Amino acid sequence: MSRSFPFDESFDPPALTIDEVGHPVSLDSTRRRGKIDPGADGGLIPLRVAEELDLEKVAEVDATDFTGRGKRQLPVYYVHLKVADSSLPTS
Repeated sequence: MSRSFPFDESFDPPALTIDEVGHPVSLDSTRRRGKIDPGADGGLIPLRVAEELDLEKVAEVDATDFTGRGKRQLPVYYVHLKVADSSLPTS
């Protein structure tokens, strides 16, 4: 099954955006507008959003900045994203 979602034209270039980030079990959510890179292997949410939703860390990954330096471990969470009135489970 394929779906298409509208791109937000207020960004240059236009971007796919989320409307809400939610807890995968309780479905508590917080309204946050953010961009999604449909070609990325993963995405980032602010740590304060993970804390606000009381998300459970499921793993850690090593991450670096775009230069390959600044290696550090970041937590991984499962979340639900709301995009154009559709709920998308993610990991």
